[in-house]
Amino acid sequence: MVCPNGESGSGKTITPKSIMRLMYYENGRIAQGQILLQYIDLTVLSQQELSSLRGKKMAMVFQEPMSAFDLVMWS
Repeated sequence: MVCPNGESGSGKTITPKSIMRLMYYENGRIAQGQILLQYIDLTVLSQQELSSLRGKKMAMVFQEPMSAFDLVMWS
């Protein structure tokens, strides 16, 4: 589990959204390096392959968790 923390505007939201490719960025690219999840390099996966990992191997709880959870599901 990774839990980014920091001041407002420090990139806590944009970093995991970028890693999970949940953001549209027209001119963005991965210049170098790797992002590993259980020995899988996320930087080389297709959008379809990455999509198959979302919700199963990786997920994101947004900054307002009470608006993201349906408490009825957990009771």
